[in-house]
Amino acid sequence: MIGADVGVDTTLAIIERIQYRVKKDKYVSTSELNQILYQEIANLLIDTPQDLIGFQVPEAKNWTKVIKAVRSPKTGAYTFKESIVYKDNVKEFLAAK
Repeated sequence: MIGADVGVDTTLAIIERIQYRVKKDKYVSTSELNQILYQEIANLLIDTPQDLIGFQVPEAKNWTKVIKAVRSPKTGAYTFKESIVYKDNVKEFLAAK
């Protein structure tokens, strides 16, 4: 699950839910365990975490897409580093090596 990039906290929450269900339901086979896994992932996606209540997406007009040309010290070729940064941090992004 960490390889699927769901994060450590989410992975631990899923594992705790599965452990509880396995104790409670006394699973017998791998297919039953897989079913529990699918159900608990779905349930976790449905539940609204308390820390997201009241969360507001920042206004897009305060963010800027910045593309910086970076020269390779070995070959002299240029690559491009692309990022979305807060409008007040554009100069710092461009100045950083």
